[in-house]
Amino acid sequence: MKYFGRILFILVAIVAGIYYYNDIQNERAIEKTKEEKRIEYENEINLKINQMVQKYNANDNWTEDLTSNKDFLAPVMTIEIERVWLNNPILFIGNIDDISTYNQSDYLLSISYSSFDSLSKYPALYSLDIELELKCPKKLVDTKIPNSGIIKSFLESNTAIIAQVDSVKNIKYFDDEGNQTNIRVGVGKCLDFIYVDNTNN
Repeated sequence: MKYFGRILFILVAIVAGIYYYNDIQNERAIEKTKEEKRIEYENEINLKINQMVQKYNANDNWTEDLTSNKDFLAPVMTIEIERVWLNNPILFIGNIDDISTYNQSDYLLSISYSSFDSLSKYPALYSLDIELELKCPKKLVDTKIPNSGIIKSFLESNTAIIAQVDSVKNIKYFDDEGNQTNIRVGVGKCLDFIYVDNTNN
């Protein structure tokens, strides 16, 4: 009986080990599939962004032009932003903060800059608050964002937009202690954009 009990114990341990091993393998397979889908999705988005940049001959390197030779805390003048924004369409990566009605055929989109990749490469951007206010056709927005105005999630950056900036204004804010903050706002129109919704990925 003791011998039989030992054999039974070993068999149970082997079966439990097999089930545990299979569970681990299944979990790894699921995680691998999720990672592969994420990489595939990111590659698809990057491809679409590159196609937009080429289509509109947009400047996707303006962050480097603006800050590459600056120290971390060096101020950025409005005229410097004008030089890299006003000449050609630009690629702007950020978050849609607000959508409002501009007129019967257009929305007004407010987008704040939020590209972690550029911020990590060009530290001077950390001290710079930049936004866009863009007139954008309702048909385009409603096509890209069903039920426009309903942003499902807050991401590090949820929009890649091709913008034609016509002017840059400097808005000054003062906090309770009297410290001044300058927000540079590019005003113009939206030519095209990609809205990234990761809620289903």
